[in-house]
Amino acid sequence: GKEGGGDGGGCTNLRGFMLSQCSNSTIDPLTDEAMAAMLRSPAGRKLRWLWVDISGPFKDGVFGDASWTALAEGACPELELLWINAPSIRKDGDETWLGTTLSDPSIIRRALSPGSSSQLAQRLKLCMVNPDKKIASRYVLNESGKKADRLKGEKMKPMPDFFEY
Repeated sequence: GKEGGGDGGGCTNLRGFMLSQCSNSTIDPLTDEAMAAMLRSPAGRKLRWLWVDISGPFKDGVFGDASWTALAEGACPELELLWINAPSIRKDGDETWLGTTLSDPSIIRRALSPGSSSQLAQRLKLCMVNPDKKIASRYVLNESGKKADRLKGEKMKPMPDFFEY
């Protein structure tokens, strides 16, 4: 790659990438599109592990549709460990859902599907998506049912009213 050329070629020997508690500053803010470009770059081709924890207040759009689409389309063909903690809160009428994904759940399901052309599910030795309070993934590879796919989150329980008279 060109030194400082911005083509992603400067880190072709990168094997792991960790992004944690980042703040989206006004100087070159990290975006979902920038993350997807890194995943598709020469640096992403040899990644074996990807750990992204953006559960803080500055998470808007850092690992969303574009990043999951990149993985679904075959970015990071050597990836063995995927840990993504990018939860959101979703309002649906009067209900509040916690632990929802920043991405459309159907894109995540496509990326992690056992029949996906990317074969990501077959390569992964560890997959964690938006872990809950018990550190259980909200999506479990090669399983089905309510406990295996909780990408839409969990309905928030109403807070008790301590001021009832």
